[in-house]
Amino acid sequence: MESLIIIPTSKAQALQRSGRAGRESPGKCFRLYPKGEFEKLEESTKPEIKRCNLSNVILQLKALGVDDVIGFDFIEKPSRLAIVKSLEHLFLLGALTDECILSNPVGHQMSRLPLDPMYSKALIQASNFNCLDEMLITVAMLSVESIFYSP
Repeated sequence: MESLIIIPTSKAQALQRSGRAGRESPGKCFRLYPKGEFEKLEESTKPEIKRCNLSNVILQLKALGVDDVIGFDFIEKPSRLAIVKSLEHLFLLGALTDECILSNPVGHQMSRLPLDPMYSKALIQASNFNCLDEMLITVAMLSVESIFYSP
């Protein structure tokens, strides 16, 4: 499942941000963490495709007619294992057939929803069982880090 979470910045991102201060008008960069913390930061951030669940990416590629997702020419190639796990996940959800093509109608419906495939499958099934409103609330709550706010 995908969610938006707060992660530490990298040294490269921090340096890029400090370069923005004073670019168009006088300015300073104030880092709100100790120098020791800066030294502990990763040099650069891993590309998102190498650190996230690929199931939705694979589902979209399949919907676009890409047959060989393992051989697909990604800008940053994810690991073969990550691609295979995503294919297995999509098969278990019923989005792909034994031949690794989009199933009808579930796979096609799932590919049209801009959600994690597990959520899209849940919404499709909820619609079939007449409990879509409840599932929409559940998916919305699961899509954020916390539903509770504390200042």
